[in-house]
Amino acid sequence: MRIGARFRPFSFGAMAAFRLRQNVPTRPTAPQALQPRFLQKLCMTDEALYRHRLWDEFLQAWPRERLASMTLSDYIRCRSQESFTYWLEFKLADLGSIKGGTAIKFGIFERKDPASPSERYEWKEDLGETPEEAYARIHARILATVRAAELGDIDAVEAVELSSLLKWKVAFLYQDRENPVFPCIYGDNYLRGVTGLTRKATHAEAVKKLMAAYDGKEDIFDFCRRLWKDYDRWRQIAPTATSTRGSPSATGRLFLPIRKSRRRTFARSSCA
Repeated sequence: MRIGARFRPFSFGAMAAFRLRQNVPTRPTAPQALQPRFLQKLCMTDEALYRHRLWDEFLQAWPRERLASMTLSDYIRCRSQESFTYWLEFKLADLGSIKGGTAIKFGIFERKDPASPSERYEWKEDLGETPEEAYARIHARILATVRAAELGDIDAVEAVELSSLLKWKVAFLYQDRENPVFPCIYGDNYLRGVTGLTRKATHAEAVKKLMAAYDGKEDIFDFCRRLWKDYDRWRQIAPTATSTRGSPSATGRLFLPIRKSRRRTFARSSCA
């Protein structure tokens, strides 16, 4: 398997293809609320339209108003497919994947079979002494991310103290859909690779460079997918022994760093 294959942000998998075959025999009808924008972009692909429908489903389940009262069990809950984090990581994988890594990217996670009630949750130590205190900080930071996304403030999102994958996906989902400023590529190394920036560049700098090339005529999903495919093509043909810095070489090819596996101390899903 190619290195990094599981982190591909556009895994238009079998389930998505099945839904398209069953529900979209020809070019599908756009959701009523999005008709004006779809009519302006007649070149939108069916895959992009599918992703917009999925985006609609998420915002219906998790509107801005519901976030304000989101509880810890709403945010992360074992054996639930309706929690906020389950939506982000699994249901919305086709809107840019944040799979992989450990569950601590959400700040806190719930254990499936804790030895005692006091061991039900595990969280980052700097967030507080109790799970309630830790979640209160996470919740406040998620709301701050949403406010910044609604304003299109890239630097404000960068300043929020949440994991990169979490805050940039939240920012993408709650931005102004008519005038997007956040791409659906969330991994730091991948975004730097697509934009040709070095590791010294911040995520916000990479977002600004990427979106500077977006003129609004192309759908945001088609735009990101096209750039990702170009980058992935270069990554596949690049000689792996030439560079490990994740930045363009003299030939213009892009490389990803090869990292040694390390012992995992946290669960790989939000329910351990």
